[in-house]
Amino acid sequence: MTDLKKGIIEINGFEINAKTTVNDIINNLIDFCAFKIVSEDASDAFFRFENVKLIDRTFKAKMYFYRSRLSHIELFSACGGKPSFEELFEEDCAWLRNVLGEPTKAGSNGVVYVFDAVQVGATLRECDGRTGPDEYIGVQY
Repeated sequence: MTDLKKGIIEINGFEINAKTTVNDIINNLIDFCAFKIVSEDASDAFFRFENVKLIDRTFKAKMYFYRSRLSHIELFSACGGKPSFEELFEEDCAWLRNVLGEPTKAGSNGVVYVFDAVQVGATLRECDGRTGPDEYIGVQY
């Protein structure tokens, strides 16, 4: 069961957390994976999942493994329509407040919740001339 305070995200009945390995994903979720890149020795990997239901919303989930450890997960809202990044940020912040309460820290471009072994937050990245804008919920291990 998804528990963001513990860094647990459930996809298709399988719980992903800080101890999840690349092989765990390959053995349990590869059929649901929309895209993957896995190094030859399976120490580094990237997985993308579509239509991940978390609590009461749907997301695209991107998972990054580095040196055999789950580094972080990025959750991108799969809501209908074409809201702006600013509108998505407001929706994500409201959703996180509903699920987790008041953030540990908040600013105009981000909110963060700090728990024992995980940080969860929403980030709004403006266009800086090198990259375009982006917005997502991050789970850092």
